[in-house]
Amino acid sequence: MRVSFDLDDVLFVSPDRFETEPPPHAPFDLIFKERLRKGTVDLIHTLQNDGFEVWVYTSAFRSERYIRRLFRCYGVRFD
Repeated sequence: MRVSFDLDDVLFVSPDRFETEPPPHAPFDLIFKERLRKGTVDLIHTLQNDGFEVWVYTSAFRSERYIRRLFRCYGVRFD
């Protein structure tokens, strides 16, 4: 089974409005400006451990490479 998340305003959120995961360690905090909603990393790991395929999508112009690298900073890998 597959679970999909929109990045914009669902997983990527403003720290002014929502609790977020800690930013990536330097120097990656300067490269990746988006902040993940708190609990995102645990949720994705739990879903993957339970056998779900996790997909993300966005209508913004971010490359797949950029998204993969940002999530790797948090220990998340997508298929």
